[in-house]
Amino acid sequence: KLEKMELRDGNYELFKGLNIVRLVLHIGYPRTASTSIQDGVFSNEEYFLSIGKPRNNKTLFNFSNKLKRVSFIIDRDQFDLKNDLVDICNNDKRIVIFSDETIITRGNAFEIITFFKEVFDTVEILLTIRSQLDLIQSFYNYEGMILKDTPKSYRFNKVKFDEFFYYHKHHKVNNIIHSLNYYDVIKTLEGIVGENKVHILCFEDFINDKDYWSHKMSEIFLIDYNDIYNMTRIYSNKPRSSRYKEYKRIINRGVISNCISYAPIFIRDMFRKSVYYFLNSGKPYRVVITQDMKREINSTYREGNRALMQEYDINLEKYNYPL
Repeated sequence: KLEKMELRDGNYELFKGLNIVRLVLHIGYPRTASTSIQDGVFSNEEYFLSIGKPRNNKTLFNFSNKLKRVSFIIDRDQFDLKNDLVDICNNDKRIVIFSDETIITRGNAFEIITFFKEVFDTVEILLTIRSQLDLIQSFYNYEGMILKDTPKSYRFNKVKFDEFFYYHKHHKVNNIIHSLNYYDVIKTLEGIVGENKVHILCFEDFINDKDYWSHKMSEIFLIDYNDIYNMTRIYSNKPRSSRYKEYKRIINRGVISNCISYAPIFIRDMFRKSVYYFLNSGKPYRVVITQDMKREINSTYREGNRALMQEYDINLEKYNYPL
């Protein structure tokens, strides 16, 4: 049931009776094929009402953007936003999905989950995990080398993996490094939404064993296995090449973009197409990590992984998780 709210004399009044099937929050993790799942599985409008990262619906897109600021907006705005959610989901028989893999690392993750709990009777959470060593490498590859989220002192220079890791570990509270003790995170989430309401999938299964992964998704969403399997053929955000990383490093300085801005439109289009082809034809970028850094990452996460494997019966040894 949804809770329809009205504001009378400064007080909220709740009205029950608006039925939906289910709400599932897919809130993490980054670099675990989230975009592929969004583009492939959750974009199927026969089964899902996607309110997390809608591609073509302006109403849902605006709602999603407002929701990400939920801990920074006033009570009246939150009240209106909750009623917007009720109107969007009212009498819809599909599974309601809020899919945004960045939520797990955000400072307002608790507020966003609580926001949904105040509207829906039952909230479920879907997490896709990945070996921490591989995930951090991929995250660094995606953000660190293109200087998307690095210390100002490193701007316009290549950032070494060690510097990237220690910056996030010691200088920022809400970030990917701090959120990767999966066992603690899952226990915290269960404390919010309840036991058996947090579903766990492995990124490695999505890449290496689509059959097993599809069966797991089929069990979670109660959707025919064949339909799930056919939705997993999309693979977005493939690894970037070394050429692409170097290009992003340079273009972030504004040198190329400033020069191109004075060129005619048809020349700009030709340049972009040529550059795109050249950059994506290079060899994939490979992150080099020292043995000492590998040992530190392993020691940081192995205790939680052991508890996770034992209590939730997930075979982490299969994909070389830190144990």
